Amino acid sequence: MKLDTNANNARLVDGAGAHMAPLGGGALLEQGYRVYAVGEAQVLLHDLLQPGLDLPLDQVPIGKAPGFDLVVGGGLRRVVPGPRGAVPLGSVMRRGQLVHEGMPATAQRGGFAILADGSLIVAAAMGTSAAEIEARFGQEGNPVVGFLGGGLLLIEEGAPVSEQDLLIRQQVGGKPGGFQSPLLSADQHLIIGIKRGQCYVVVSPGRAGRELQQDLCNAEFGAAVKFDRGTGVFLDDGQICLPGRNPSGLGLRLHTHG
Repeated sequence: MKLDTNANNARLVDGAGAHMAPLGGGALLEQGYRVYAVGEAQVLLHDLLQPGLDLPLDQVPIGKAPGFDLVVGGGLRRVVPGPRGAVPLGSVMRRGQLVHEGMPATAQRGGFAILADGSLIVAAAMGTSAAEIEARFGQEGNPVVGFLGGGLLLIEEGAPVSEQDLLIRQQVGGKPGGFQSPLLSADQHLIIGIKRGQCYVVVSPGRAGRELQQDLCNAEFGAAVKFDRGTGVFLDDGQICLPGRNPSGLGLRLHTHG
């Protein structure tokens, strides 16, 4: 089903939030979160088996042109033997091409999509293939050019998702599963969210899933997808570096006044 984009799930270039001053981190900053307002985004992927993609995240330039203001890690990953080290669990699109198709279990988990005009969307996916991602997130004359999938959607259309949603739709199973899953244990977590038509990257200071979800709801996020945690959380803003190991990520230019 084609996503109905609105200020609860998207920063639209021709819509709410695109040219507004950032709303700020508010209470999240006071609670120890790191909060960054996103202006532009580009999906990154480093894979030794696919020459010609991107540098490892810790080698992507920060600051001076053509560098980014911020580089962060991407979706959840799984460790694999050999020099690759890890591969993404979810689908990855880079420059309009699917460069990694996600595992079937990630088909209806949360994703972050970048459209050709620079619009940014956070919502549940409905498939892992390029065609399914385009059918869900793309708009007429405005295709998907970047996508990170496989995250855990914690807030959807302004409401917190339920334990049942995590277990059944998002297939966060195991023993235990849902909010008790190790994926949502107390840790540093990387989140991408939409708040009143603006896009933010948020890093938690050691919260478990339910507390993380509640904090984001209290901060008025309309959509939030939780990507990697712990040793997978990479972040470099030129001053602070969290050296997580993740093959996928985002190069970001932050929202600035004027």
